[in-house]
Amino acid sequence: MLQFDRLKLITSSQNITNLNHTKFFETPMKQGDYYYKYHQDSPFSLTIINNPRKSELVIDFTGKVLKDDYPSLISRETIRQCLDNICTMNICDLDTDAILENSEVCLCDVTQDFVCNHPMAEIKRHIKASIRNYDKWLAKNCRNNGLEIYNSVTTPRRFKRFIIYDKSKEMIRAENKGFLACVDNPNALLHQFDGRVRLELNLRSKEQIRNYLHIPNNQLQAVLNSTATPILEIYDESIAETIPVSNAIYNKAEKLALLEQCNYDLQAVEMKIREHTPKNSSIRRKMEPYRQLLQSIQNAAQNTMNLRQYIK
Repeated sequence: MLQFDRLKLITSSQNITNLNHTKFFETPMKQGDYYYKYHQDSPFSLTIINNPRKSELVIDFTGKVLKDDYPSLISRETIRQCLDNICTMNICDLDTDAILENSEVCLCDVTQDFVCNHPMAEIKRHIKASIRNYDKWLAKNCRNNGLEIYNSVTTPRRFKRFIIYDKSKEMIRAENKGFLACVDNPNALLHQFDGRVRLELNLRSKEQIRNYLHIPNNQLQAVLNSTATPILEIYDESIAETIPVSNAIYNKAEKLALLEQCNYDLQAVEMKIREHTPKNSSIRRKMEPYRQLLQSIQNAAQNTMNLRQYIK
């Protein structure tokens, strides 16, 4: 099930009523019409734009609208709670059922949290050293002790970006004090983020959303019910995790080739060797170099960071 830390929805302006005009700014348009905008940055980011002339309502919100349930993020299981929580803010009424049934997603942040035993400094060094093509992909440090990975393009619609950062550090930043003040149990919430690393894929166009989520349209239900793995897809597109093999291993190319041919199965290797070995020869002695070589490869694999195993 996909999770998101931000969604921007477009739906019909008929799905909003009872605007609190002390909270919404009235902005003039051509021909004497107006659109109405509400915006806040704290305790969580929320923007609502109602444009009656275009019959369009835009709702842009983050996962923190879930308050104590923020660790669950936005998903098909929590989307109704997100919209219901907005309704409790005394700024407007939303037709939640209609929005769930008929709205489009034009922007989203696909998000995944995981616990990793490696410190962020090691994770960042590993990713920087594993960039698949340095002409196409760039990595630079960003806040929250994080790393931003993005493609080198000049066309905005082709721009791709994902970030990885220390979520526990982000949660204790000064900008989150307002959010923590509005939850029932801030300490319990912070504890849920202990040791968590966050991956976010920023999809900034309808086309990107369709392509990475493998869906035919941008309907909210199609987005929420996608079975794609977009974070893993862009990770594989930009990062090439490999097991470092020492020169000593490469120098045994012939034996390495046989191991690879037998899918690193020593029993299969022994069967191959027996086919070309006289009966009075010591199979154990002939197999020993293959055992040592396989052990060297396995040791190298154990000492290598494998972030891909955490991504889904």
